[in-house]
Amino acid sequence: SPDTLLAEVRISPLLLCACCLIAVRHTTQESASNLAPRPFQEAKALITGSLLDVPQSIEFFQAAILLSMWSTTIGQTPLSIDSWLLSGFTLQHSFASDVFAPVTGENHSASLSKSELDRWCIWNHLCLVHLQ
Repeated sequence: SPDTLLAEVRISPLLLCACCLIAVRHTTQESASNLAPRPFQEAKALITGSLLDVPQSIEFFQAAILLSMWSTTIGQTPLSIDSWLLSGFTLQHSFASDVFAPVTGENHSASLSKSELDRWCIWNHLCLVHLQ
């Protein structure tokens, strides 16, 4: 439900900022130009600080994927992040984190829990955004 989703997103200021940036794309160009700079600067500051922390939370990986997609789709030169560099750092962090142990480990079961499926989904998107 939207309430559950919002509660999960609010756990991480970085993830909340990333979601807001994606939402800004769905406004008018004028609104986006006015609204995007502030959350963009906040997201950049938060991601810069987060890259120094190990291990990372699942919310960090979700936010990094969103920010990498923001950079490739928004088309605004002053508001860009090097998505290849960000996704590369994020992939490196994924190997230092237990978050993706069920994905990168050798033991894969035939039936996965919702949490494990979510991690597979995030892992796949992280790999795809890096390849993009």
